[in-house]
Amino acid sequence: MEANAPSMLQLRIGSPLIAKLGSVPEPAGIAYTKIASKYDPIATPYRNVFIDGANNVLVQSRCRLDFADHGALAFDRIALREVRNALDPSTAGRIGCVLVLPTVGG
Repeated sequence: MEANAPSMLQLRIGSPLIAKLGSVPEPAGIAYTKIASKYDPIATPYRNVFIDGANNVLVQSRCRLDFADHGALAFDRIALREVRNALDPSTAGRIGCVLVLPTVGG
C-alpha cells in the first residue's frame, strides 16, 4: 500500500519531510485551530497534530462518545463546530455530546 501512497512514507515519524517541517517556525500572526481524534489511524500518534500556541482540540475531550476516525472527522459535529468557531468567533459555541461512529461521523 505504501508504494501506491508515497504520502504515507512522507508522514512517518522521523521521515525527511517531517524533520524539515519540524525545523521551520510557524509564521507569526496566524491563529491556528488543530483538530484531532485519538482514534485516527492515519495521524499517529494523534498528539503530533497539535502545535504550540494553537487552539488544539481533541474531539474526545469534548465528548467521550465521539469515536471519529480520520475520515469521520470531516463529518464530525464537534470538529465542524470548532471550524465554525475559528472562522467566525461571533458564532462560537459548543455542540452537545452524541455518539459518533468511525467511518460515518455524526
